[in-house]
Order: sequence, then C-alpha cells, then structure tokens
Amino acid sequence: MALAALTLHTACLLAEVLRGALQAIPPGQMMAARALGMRPATAYASVIWPQARRIAAPAALGVFVGAVKDTSLVSIIGVFDVLGAAKAVVAGTEWRPYHVEVYLAVALLYFAASLALSKVARRMEARAA
Repeated sequence: MALAALTLHTACLLAEVLRGALQAIPPGQMMAARALGMRPATAYASVIWPQARRIAAPAALGVFVGAVKDTSLVSIIGVFDVLGAAKAVVAGTEWRPYHVEVYLAVALLYFAASLALSKVARRMEARAA
C-alpha cells in the first residue's frame, strides 16, 4: 500500500510538472504548426512536446529526488529500503561495532544520488536557458 501511495503521489507531482510545462508553451506555437499544415497530433509530437519536455526536465528531476528521499519515510511503516537494510545489518552482532560507518555509508548513498540528480537538473536548466 505504501508503494502504491508513493507511486501515485509521485505520478501526481509529475503530472503537475508536465501541465505547467505545457501551459508555458505560447499558444502561437500550435497556431504556427497548424498554419504550416500539421495535424494536431503531429504538431504536438514535433513542436509542443519537445519544448515542454525541455521546460519540465529540471522540475521532474526535482520530483525524482524527492521520491528517492520519500522512500526512507516509507521505512517507518515497514517497507524495505536502504535505511531499513542498514538497520537490519546493524542488528547483526558482527556489524554492531560499525553502526556509525553503516549509517554514514547510507547517508553518503542518499547524498550521492541526490547530488547527481540535482547536477543533471542544473545542467538541463542551463542548457534550456
């Protein structure tokens, strides 16, 4: 149930990002494509969607960073994630003395994933501008 809720929440956020990107496209773009003789489906596929994807990419990556972070919140209700795996490892007697290192490794994993996604988002944002 938690996975379904997280999936629906992320899908709703992505839908809002795409809606905003589509609204950011000036209506003249569709009019120009129609004036060139394109059908609406062709105009959307070759004119509107490529522009909307470029506008939406940084925000969509931000949504994905949030989704990665939200997976640790789901661990509260018992769904297996990286933090849950770390807790399971620390529960073992041979890893108990290394609990600080295990949690630091998990923190570094989350930090690296978030940093990589945010750098990609910044690059896409700079390229779009």
